[in-house]
Amino acid sequence: MVPHQYLVYNIKLSSVGPGRVTGSDVVHDLTGLDLAMKLHHLKAVYLFTSHAAEGLNVKSIKEAMFYWCNDYFMTCGRIRRSEPSGRPYIKCNDCGIRFVEGVCDKTMDEWLEMEDDSRWNSLVYHRAIGPELTFSPLVYFQVTWFKCGGISLGISWAHLLGDAFSLSNFINNWGQCMATLEANGFPTVAPRSLTGVPKPEPLSAKQANQVGDLWVIANNCKSDHSHPTNLTRIRKDVS
Repeated sequence: MVPHQYLVYNIKLSSVGPGRVTGSDVVHDLTGLDLAMKLHHLKAVYLFTSHAAEGLNVKSIKEAMFYWCNDYFMTCGRIRRSEPSGRPYIKCNDCGIRFVEGVCDKTMDEWLEMEDDSRWNSLVYHRAIGPELTFSPLVYFQVTWFKCGGISLGISWAHLLGDAFSLSNFINNWGQCMATLEANGFPTVAPRSLTGVPKPEPLSAKQANQVGDLWVIANNCKSDHSHPTNLTRIRKDVS
């Protein structure tokens, strides 16, 4: 059996950001609940047959992403810490989403018939945030080309950006941008004033242990659980 890390090769990395400049000194403040999820990532893989992927190439995918990122400019930012509190926030500096390309020698049918569940990890490029927060992407977008002509889109999404519904909406909007460009149009996006609606500040039963600037879960991490009915009584920020 071929280890999953060797199933996809010719990995190429680049970055894609908004097609228009976000502006200077634009920040996205993170709520206590956002920061409570800072060690976690959501991952998703979308498969497209050769028929569905016909005509797609890196140029067309990236072109749609330029418009897509205009509305999701906070996903293209990097983590900073405020002074003097040290509380993290997102600096919307257009550093971009990390774009990953890979090749697989298997057909999509052969891939789906494999029994090793770990193989899916090779379709989703992922790196933890840190230890250099200012250089760590919040989103990885991987395109893998299968031998049959089909492709997969793998997303690694920092949970501090939002929940699974936010991720689903994120990728669905990319599809809308692709469809609009294929129709020889230009995607329209929501005014930026609508993307930064303040969220209510959640409360926490107990502050989590500090993890520094390498945002990974330690082996000795202790978890505290709260009943859903108690979530409205959370008191402390997670920093």
